[in-house]
Amino acid sequence: YKSIETDQKSASGEALDFSKVLGVWGKSEAGNETSGELYNETTLGVIPVGNLFAPDRKKLLELASSLDVYKVEYANINRTTINGRPAYEYTVKVLPSAYVTLLKAYAEAVGLTHLRNIDPANYENADSIEFKLLVDVRTRRLASIVYANGRMEKYVAYGTQATVDLPKETIPVEELQERIQQVQ
Repeated sequence: YKSIETDQKSASGEALDFSKVLGVWGKSEAGNETSGELYNETTLGVIPVGNLFAPDRKKLLELASSLDVYKVEYANINRTTINGRPAYEYTVKVLPSAYVTLLKAYAEAVGLTHLRNIDPANYENADSIEFKLLVDVRTRRLASIVYANGRMEKYVAYGTQATVDLPKETIPVEELQERIQQVQ
């Protein structure tokens, strides 16, 4: 982690101390790169994010549209600002069964195998998931997602080629996750 921002406090009311995880790299063993929780959370959010070939991207967009995965409340759009930039806030509901179908297709497109045996029919009666999408007015790009529990995911630097210097020292990703759990 390079930075962690949260409004959560410790039991004593102090800001949380992330010094034991900042700048620390977690490493998974070869072959595990597509099965860990971190990988799944990174790529399989409510809006799957990834660099896809154009035909795969087109197929997934058509699938999302035909299944009506995302129900947007267009009648209740709010205009707001994010970091001084104008944005639109959309309330969105995700239909779980259709969403799982989309995730399975996405996983197949990017080479993930662990969703193959999941049956979307098992989610037919599940409640929809509601969240807010904030879209930058000028760039028309997703700026953030705000979940019902208040958690926010920010999306920045689309398409930027960031140079990453690989670390000389790493710790097992399980140890990094344990350190995060110990932050109080």
